[in-house]
Amino acid sequence: MNRLRATYSRTGGVRHMLAAYDMERDTLVGTFVQNKNGDTFLAFLKWLRGKYSGGEVLHVVLDNASFHLKSEIAQYAATHRIQFYFTPIGASWLNRIECHLTAVRKFTMDNTDYRTHEQMQAAIRRYLDWRNGAQVISVQSWKSYKAHYRKAG
Repeated sequence: MNRLRATYSRTGGVRHMLAAYDMERDTLVGTFVQNKNGDTFLAFLKWLRGKYSGGEVLHVVLDNASFHLKSEIAQYAATHRIQFYFTPIGASWLNRIECHLTAVRKFTMDNTDYRTHEQMQAAIRRYLDWRNGAQVISVQSWKSYKAHYRKAG
């Protein structure tokens, strides 16, 4: 098992990534929040709805977090053509996004020691850009990235 440095602490709090997987386009998108609650989830839904034509029904698979059931969220979904599907309790593996989030963790979090949330979020964004085909990673770009990272580290 990998170990964290002895001085590791969460004095800056934690960050959560709210994410969506578009099966038709095979794209993974996400946004970062300090608190995972009904307000941040509703803001995420509004952001997500803005990425698609209002004429399309968005089909969203969710876990059973209590804030997903808030009346404001259900009302927004009903009036903005968003259909929710809830996974059974203890069966999050049924949600297609889970395997993609495992890759996010493997490629951006395992064996790392980010000093700030911003560094971690930047790494995740770079991975999402690469994963969605917006960024080509070549041997040359990797050498350049490593050289820059050594200077900044």
